[in-house]
Amino acid sequence: AERVLDRDTLKELSLMGLGEHPFAHLSRVSQQELPIQIQGERGTNKEAVARAIHALGGVQRPFIKRSPGQTKKFRGKTGTAYLKRLEEWSAEDLNQIHKNAENGWRIIAGTRTAENASSKTWIQLQMTPLRERKADLETLTRLYISRYRRRFQLPERRFDKSMWAVMKAYNWPENLKELETFVVQVLANVHQRTIRSANLPRAIKKRIEPDSPLLELTEGFEALVEARLRPLVASV
Repeated sequence: AERVLDRDTLKELSLMGLGEHPFAHLSRVSQQELPIQIQGERGTNKEAVARAIHALGGVQRPFIKRSPGQTKKFRGKTGTAYLKRLEEWSAEDLNQIHKNAENGWRIIAGTRTAENASSKTWIQLQMTPLRERKADLETLTRLYISRYRRRFQLPERRFDKSMWAVMKAYNWPENLKELETFVVQVLANVHQRTIRSANLPRAIKKRIEPDSPLLELTEGFEALVEARLRPLVASV
């Protein structure tokens, strides 16, 4: 795994709820030919797992994404096709995808449910939601703080005990993507070296209170990161 995945990705994969010894499991799966179904709630970052499996396959080939209903033929002799929201695919469209993949393409699909419309045999991977493994919360948060500090060359930042207390009291219904977005929002809006819950603007703190509205994430996440953190670089 260390030969094909960077250290940051390896660390995050170990904290994504894939069970014990995730790299050994993903490495074994990457060498099999059966299609793979990654089941996890919204925001668990199933695509990152699919990309890791693709990389661990050890072959330089394209990785493409398809949304429900996009059944056009794959270009090239081999590759990996990642199907988003498998639960929304019809049986007919999935059969067409499998036919298109018969020339050497691997199929990996992400789904929020254990059921799908395909009669094909799938290798099953299960991702445990963040609320069921709160022990990973601090390590994941520090990983995201470090990631975006490096990316945008920001000064040292750390959360104090009051921040951890507030964060552990929240269930993170949108999982890793919600946590990552929250960290970006905090870094963009709080400039103290040691960040306390009292430093949080009300609009941000309210996001991790019970019954708060969901964060904007997933599709527009990279744009959100750029918009929130890029202006800080000039002021560092």
